[in-house]
Amino acid sequence: MDNNDIGNEVINLVKRVIRPTAIMGFMGFMGFIALFVIWFYLNRLGRLDIFISSVTFKDLFIVIASTFLFSTVLTSIFMFIPSILLISIIKKESNQFHNYKKIRGNFVTIAFIISLLAVGIFLFSAWLADKFEYMEEAIIIISVLFVLSSSMLVSYLINKNLISDVLQYKNKRTRIKLSCLFHIIIPASIFLMTLFYSYPLSLIINKIPNKGEVSDNVLMLYVVATSLITVIFSLIPGSVYLSRDKSEGIVKNVYITGYAVIFSLFSLSWIITSIPVFIVNATMKISGISDYNEHSYLINEDNYPLEVFNNKQWNIRALEKNGFFLIDGVTLYAFGDIKLVCPVDVLEAYKNSLRFIPADRSYDEKLNLELRKKAKICHPFLKKELKEFNIIPSKIS
Repeated sequence: MDNNDIGNEVINLVKRVIRPTAIMGFMGFMGFIALFVIWFYLNRLGRLDIFISSVTFKDLFIVIASTFLFSTVLTSIFMFIPSILLISIIKKESNQFHNYKKIRGNFVTIAFIISLLAVGIFLFSAWLADKFEYMEEAIIIISVLFVLSSSMLVSYLINKNLISDVLQYKNKRTRIKLSCLFHIIIPASIFLMTLFYSYPLSLIINKIPNKGEVSDNVLMLYVVATSLITVIFSLIPGSVYLSRDKSEGIVKNVYITGYAVIFSLFSLSWIITSIPVFIVNATMKISGISDYNEHSYLINEDNYPLEVFNNKQWNIRALEKNGFFLIDGVTLYAFGDIKLVCPVDVLEAYKNSLRFIPADRSYDEKLNLELRKKAKICHPFLKKELKEFNIIPSKIS
């Protein structure tokens, strides 16, 4: 497909999208997303009592929906870095090989095999290094060399006949060049790709309950299962893109790859149950609806008597000027005219709610109940009733 055909496809797509009915439908869809995000967030806090009163300010719906889509895209990029790297490592087409489609498919298979092997080996190496600290460097070096050599060996065994079938008709220089590419450079690049699992997996594994809540064996099982499942789904979008023929058109390829991303992210959310929560929390943070920094709030006693905040968690300080006092807290929700202020210690339960046991909804519900219990003491204010400051530590009386 030449550039003119691609350009025509894009132009036709834009024409279909930029229509009054399409725009109205899009705005309605964005409004629905915004309402869902707000409802989901407040429901987790157990504060749906302020849902209706806060969503009357509809002008910011497009901001929330856009931020939600932005957070989802960022999360997808983060989760599917291996797919992005896989697409950059393996060419979609090659004019030098009549059987390149089979070779390309084999490289995708190799990427799955080596990724699963690498994660398994590195987890085992981390366990060994923890047991034998004096051998840590040697264990790491041996693990890296083993995975690298395995990548090259597996690649050679799987693609040897297909590549040799074509190279036998090439001149010596071309044979050497292409042999290095297919038997060394691409397998080594696939190995390097596996190193990029370390950061996302470390963040995910860190959210699994620690040794105080589960036994060592169960913890190891959770870590291994979560890691391997993450590896498989993180490569699906890239493998889907590479499996499509270029002749099908760039728009169709992007559509189908997009569906693969949605499917993989949705499937991962059933295993790593904190993914939807993370996306919604990121949306609220980026859009400015939530502020997890501690503040002091100046309150007029004519509006709210001191007795309303008799819990010591608020750290109440009466001012010399009669009629005003300070409390400490965080703004977990601020939308429209409503601001929901919570004691500082609610943040601990809020952070804990991001932890998960793979595919265990009952554990999620347990953490969410703890968060709701803590959030009961949170107080909704009209924004005009509060003055917000950085934490004022000293007692004023």
